[in-house]
Amino acid sequence: MIGFISTGSQILFLREAMVLFGGNELSAGVVLSSWLLWVSGGSFFASVLNRKSGNTSPYFLHAMIVVYLLLIVATFFLIRIAGAFLGMKPGEIFGISSVWVISFAVLAPLCFFNGMIFSFFCSAAGNIIRSSEKAVNKVYFAEAAGALFGGLAVSVFFIRFLNVFESSAVFFLLAGFVFSLNCISNRKQWLMPLVLLLFSFLIFFNAGRIDRMSKGIQWRGFNLVSDTDSIYGNIVVTGEKGQLSLFENGALIASVPDRMSAEYSAHIPLLEHRRPLSVLMVGGGLGGGIEEALKHKSVTKIDYLEIDPALIKVAATYLGEDMGEAGGEKVNIIIGDPRRYIRTSSDLYDVIIINVSDPANSKVNRLFTEEFFSFAGKRLNKGGIFSFNITVSENYINPEAQSLITCLYKTAEAVFADVKMIPGRKLFFLSSNRRGALTQDISVIERRVKERNLDLKYVREYYLFDSLSAGRIRYFNESVKEKGSIRLNTDFSPVCYYYAEMYWSTLFSDAFRNILSNAGKIRVSWFLSIPLVIIILRFFIRGRSGFPLCFAVFTSGFAEIIFQIVIIIAFQVLYGYLYYRIGLLVTSFMGGLALGAFAARFISDNRKARKYFFAAQVAMCVYPLMLPPIFMRADYPEGSIMAVLFEFIVFPVLPAIAGFVGGVQFPLANRLYLDFKKSVGQVSGETYGFDVLGSFFGAIAASAVLVPVLGMIQVCIIAALLSASALIGIAIYEF
Repeated sequence: MIGFISTGSQILFLREAMVLFGGNELSAGVVLSSWLLWVSGGSFFASVLNRKSGNTSPYFLHAMIVVYLLLIVATFFLIRIAGAFLGMKPGEIFGISSVWVISFAVLAPLCFFNGMIFSFFCSAAGNIIRSSEKAVNKVYFAEAAGALFGGLAVSVFFIRFLNVFESSAVFFLLAGFVFSLNCISNRKQWLMPLVLLLFSFLIFFNAGRIDRMSKGIQWRGFNLVSDTDSIYGNIVVTGEKGQLSLFENGALIASVPDRMSAEYSAHIPLLEHRRPLSVLMVGGGLGGGIEEALKHKSVTKIDYLEIDPALIKVAATYLGEDMGEAGGEKVNIIIGDPRRYIRTSSDLYDVIIINVSDPANSKVNRLFTEEFFSFAGKRLNKGGIFSFNITVSENYINPEAQSLITCLYKTAEAVFADVKMIPGRKLFFLSSNRRGALTQDISVIERRVKERNLDLKYVREYYLFDSLSAGRIRYFNESVKEKGSIRLNTDFSPVCYYYAEMYWSTLFSDAFRNILSNAGKIRVSWFLSIPLVIIILRFFIRGRSGFPLCFAVFTSGFAEIIFQIVIIIAFQVLYGYLYYRIGLLVTSFMGGLALGAFAARFISDNRKARKYFFAAQVAMCVYPLMLPPIFMRADYPEGSIMAVLFEFIVFPVLPAIAGFVGGVQFPLANRLYLDFKKSVGQVSGETYGFDVLGSFFGAIAASAVLVPVLGMIQVCIIAALLSASALIGIAIYEF
């Protein structure tokens, strides 16, 4: 039951966090690290209490469950209103420090209780089951099995039909049902199921009111017109001062009317082409970009590509944006993943316009990588134009913005024959497969505006003169030449994350900017020293020691959360709909844990336990080295058998394999550790604490530093090195 509720609520919290923090998948790592830190603290605290008092009476455990369930409801409410509490408005970018503060504070009570409950239930099981190691194994297996079913139920049913507060009511109902089974043998305990049933009905029948109240505070200052979930994200429409705005996962993607943005997104790239006939637009159509592109009479075909059909429906319903009718037969709306479409389509275009938000998360960054640029280049006619843009100041380029600009410029330059920048309200990157096809000459652009008889309000002489002045163009061109050590942005080394974090950190915190700046100096070679440290420590630790067991559990927790984060980001890079599938990926991991814990029950003595514990640690070293080749082989054309195999079988199975290894190792560590400490509650509390503490450090390192700075391949190598360090410890220490 606890596993069911814990994993189910964790999936729902991750989805809420993605909405609150603008869809950034790396914020999931921050949320997980905060979750795990407090769970670890609760587990260690409970192990101390178990050693002193061992109070695990049924009434005590039941009371903890009630408090835990109430904390779930409170935490859902708090995470919704946290941004408003800090004075943040919807659509504003959260600094990483704000993400940390919110995650750390909001999750503290709930996760601390979560960690305590596992240790207390192990202690209670130890009082019933004579074999201490079997007690821990059974509780661990029960939690993992519950987590598997909880993840499946939430991923398949809850997120489709219930809001988070209705889901909380179901958790209460489940707990009441489980407690009522215990009452069959002890009728004196009927009070607790009745209390849980009462809370379930109270919350369920008021869930809609609580949901509207929390959303009202979350979107304070805006008139909330519509709130819809799709498999790609949460879609919200707000109205304010005669303007309707469309948000996806908390990030603003379009406003109506906003003629300035529409004009710039369409006309800057189209005016670069001598006579555009065919146009592909990715984003930008919801705010009037299609209507602006149709002003170029030479254009005979516009393919507008949108990954989420719900966005088209919402725009037509609330924004009055019926893009299919805007241009008649000239406009073709395509529902599909931009990356897959551009890779597999046989159509060629004169102009490809990418008009999405800045590359601050995997879902967007996947459209700014060298691989995607290469796909797009193959879809251009000779002399065609490829355009994308980011938000930076046109008047001052600080060192952090310079790194971001240079990264994108050099990434485009690695693919295209000619790359130029046009500063303005946004910085436009224009690329072509033919050198000399692009221009920054204002007289050429003005002439084309007049020849095409374009009725423009913003992309005209007054504004263009300032943006395309010789001094401003020289300033931007020189900025990308000065940075010599900037790496290219690729699918599995999304360094643009790091540069974007650095740039946005200048708006929030100098301290965090310094941390990020120093993090950029990290090298994989640093981690080669850890095995050496383990060997040196052997000379100071004599005789039998539980150190190698605890260190192995710690490194396994570190490695397994890295596996989860890397798989999550890789899935988003390749397929683009993590918001929908994150629950199934987490569930797959928990299913592997359950199977591993079940398999460990058949290992009968300590001699075999040591053998299989060693084998599990070897698997921890090998597994991360398998991930990069799998990721690189996974990007098959959409619709092919191999693409289906990787998307629906390989990726869901990958977390399960990691979970299985961890599921075998953890109960074996508890069995072996009982040779040093006889209290079941203390042993389970300490090992669970080390496991979760390792996961905490892995989550914070991978999400905030390692993945953005080093990329996924090198992060997998680091996980393998740490696991190898633990393997050396197991081999040379006595335990």
